[in-house]
Amino acid sequence: PKNSSEVKQVLEGVNSPWLQVNFDAGNFLGTGGEDPMEAARILYPYTGHIHIKDLVRTENGDEACPVGEGVIPVEECLRFFQSKGYKGAVSYEFEAWNRMDSDQGVKEGLAYLKAILLKLA
Repeated sequence: PKNSSEVKQVLEGVNSPWLQVNFDAGNFLGTGGEDPMEAARILYPYTGHIHIKDLVRTENGDEACPVGEGVIPVEECLRFFQSKGYKGAVSYEFEAWNRMDSDQGVKEGLAYLKAILLKLA
């Protein structure tokens, strides 16, 4: 599937509580050019896990960056899922190896996400 509507069609076609979405806003924007919040609105009823990463738009396409430094509306997405009663896991995917050391990137990213999650608690 190339966008959230196509993912929804697959989920409805399978029609099983065992198949859920690993919601990754970065994939919807980076792969399909879809607004992450639109994807969230369509797929929240099917979401079993949230996967966080961030992207910057460049002349050469999208590139991974430390979470909080790019165009993904991370806090807005998490706030939306919380408003819909989401109680599942949130994981952080660090892919910005070309921008900073992985240990530092993971540490800073987790601190950023923890601050958001504490605000939402």
